[in-house]
Amino acid sequence: TWARVLAQGEFRLYGIRNAQARNYLARMQVGDEAVFYFERKAWGIMRVATKPSADTTSDDPSWLAVTFAPVSTFDRAVLFQQIKESPIFAESPLIRQPRLSVVPLAAAQWAVFG
Repeated sequence: TWARVLAQGEFRLYGIRNAQARNYLARMQVGDEAVFYFERKAWGIMRVATKPSADTTSDDPSWLAVTFAPVSTFDRAVLFQQIKESPIFAESPLIRQPRLSVVPLAAAQWAVFG
């Protein structure tokens, strides 16, 4: 949960076993920002704290993990329904492929969260 991320001061994303999500993880760079999305709600902003590295929960070194640090909490969680109803997200993988754990956001889509 977001409360747990805040309490721990970090969030390590691992166990991703989808090639497309892994490829998105591989593009992340330290300092990039991301939205923490859990239980069909966006809760806050995180920053990439470590470069992608081998996921230690797999024997296959091609699977990756990344650690994030929390940056800010939204005044109100942004519901999936709100995102889905926004035309700016119509072509987003967040809507078109909602089961992916990691998806990129276009610059204009960031405005919804910021």
